[in-house]
Amino acid sequence: MNEEPTLLECVNRLHMMSLFPERFPGLTAEQIGQLRLALETINQAIEDVDSILWDRPEQNIEPPGMEFGG
Repeated sequence: MNEEPTLLECVNRLHMMSLFPERFPGLTAEQIGQLRLALETINQAIEDVDSILWDRPEQNIEPPGMEFGG
């Protein structure tokens, strides 16, 4: 039974193929360009999510802290 790769595994493989295309001789220059574009898109999406969740005070979730009662 083949297991589907996780998203992280796919992104890691994509990153390796983009950085070290010589290790993947079957890739064409066009495919390498597409890989790099895909990585840029993924990085932009991560930045967008980060800014949506953490750069807006109303969305910030404060980590749980210790409360001292009195």
